[in-house]
Amino acid sequence: EIKGHAETPVLLLSLHAGRMEDMEVNRIVAMDIARRLTSGDYSVQTKAAEDLVGLITVTETRQARCARQEELGNIAELRTALVDILTRGSDHGRYWGCIALSYLMNDNARNICLFSDETLGLFQGVEACLRMQQCQGVACGLLSQLALGNVENSTRLCEMSGILESIALIMTNGRSMDKHAASCALSNFAANGSALALKIIAVPHILEGLTNLCVQGRCRDGEFDARAGVSAIGCIDNLSFHTEVRPLLLEMNVVADILPLMHKGNASVWGEGSRVM
Repeated sequence: EIKGHAETPVLLLSLHAGRMEDMEVNRIVAMDIARRLTSGDYSVQTKAAEDLVGLITVTETRQARCARQEELGNIAELRTALVDILTRGSDHGRYWGCIALSYLMNDNARNICLFSDETLGLFQGVEACLRMQQCQGVACGLLSQLALGNVENSTRLCEMSGILESIALIMTNGRSMDKHAASCALSNFAANGSALALKIIAVPHILEGLTNLCVQGRCRDGEFDARAGVSAIGCIDNLSFHTEVRPLLLEMNVVADILPLMHKGNASVWGEGSRVM
């Protein structure tokens, strides 16, 4: 039980017990979460973000989940509070804030617009999380949601100081699971146009990091990490879709380094049907 908010566990329990369609109860819970997200107590903030994730994921069908996403996304106070925790929360609070935001935006174009166009400070909050090691993977996951099929968001993010540079550092020095998430974010950026693809490859160390991940596909401890390698291959595949980018990939020896991996003998590890060049 959280001090000052004794009613919240009871309300959440009622939701888990099956009263899922009571929109007024849901709004009361969401408003309480919004208040706790902006409290000065880091433990209260973190628990609030965790509760919000539970409120979204408890839905059983895609239709119900979409309705819950939009129901919550409509609450301006909740949107503002989530952005606030990204910029002023604890490490754990920011971590869970990124996860909650990703769930709210997943496959929901309306919520993506509400957060990116009508909620001030979101992009700055994501950039701040990218600089915190504990949050790098989930921050990249949030970038992927914001960028998926959205040219305007991708352009704003890639032009924002610190975003691509932070991703380059993750690709160079990050944990394997964070590199996987960073590769996915870059891939979604690249899919939104040649100008963005060119901007990506112009940032030092990004291509180097992608290529190394394709070739090595290994964690720091030497364990094989096929998922990270596949995401890097997919990113280079999206980059190479643009004819303006292909000559640059050839000049940088990217294709020569990864072509052996595209042989049929490696298809079970790296995936089939990749387009690279």
